[in-house]
Amino acid sequence: MEKVNPKIQRLMSTDKQHFLTKHEFHTKETAERKDLLKFFIETRLKTDGGFLTNYLPDAERKDVATGHELLSESSGLYLRNLAFDTQGRFDNFYKQTKDTFYDG
Repeated sequence: MEKVNPKIQRLMSTDKQHFLTKHEFHTKETAERKDLLKFFIETRLKTDGGFLTNYLPDAERKDVATGHELLSESSGLYLRNLAFDTQGRFDNFYKQTKDTFYDG
């Protein structure tokens, strides 16, 4: 029988140490970039009715949302994020989202 390459052997391992990440993702730089992104989204893309699809409007394309349209999906993702935050912010944005997108 042919011997298995050690790199392949490691991939087939059931040892949990082989599945742990070797990189640190929660660094100070990552936290700073996350904060900057959150600030940009909340100050430049968030409106009372939802989130703009793009920062700069694009009137060229009419077949897809490329300008300052609002998408319920973006609001839903933001609500999911707010669910882990303070209840007041979630309730506020939920009401705005419902007022904007709910037809019933």
